[in-house]
Amino acid sequence: MGQLISRGGGVSGPIITLNAVGDKVFFSDKLRGCETCESMDLSDFVGKTTVEKVAVTYGPTGSIKWQVQDAATGETMLEYSATGNMGSKTSMKFGTYRAYVAGLDRATAYVGDYSASPR
Repeated sequence: MGQLISRGGGVSGPIITLNAVGDKVFFSDKLRGCETCESMDLSDFVGKTTVEKVAVTYGPTGSIKWQVQDAATGETMLEYSATGNMGSKTSMKFGTYRAYVAGLDRATAYVGDYSASPR
C-alpha cells in the first residue's frame, strides 16, 4: 500500500492513496474528491506478489499514473490516473499501514528498484 504525500504547495498530507480496507483494495484521491476511485476485491489481491509502477509529474499542473501488476503474470490488477495538482515537496511512501486488530495475519512488504528522472 502507498501514498503520494505532499508537504507544501497549499496541500498537506496524503493526496492519493492505495488502501486495503474491509474486503476491497482501492485508490483514494483527496484533491479530486474521489474516496473509492478504482477498486478490486481484496480476495483477488491477497497472496500475490505485486509490482507497483508509478509515474508522477509533481506540481500544480502535474499528473500521475499508478499501476498495480501481478508479478507472476504481468497483468494489470488495478490502475489509477489523474491530472492536476500533485502538490509540491511531494514524495511517494510505501509500506503496510495496519491498525492493530486481534487475529490479523502477518503482512510482508518489500520496496526496491526505485528510480526517478526529470522530465
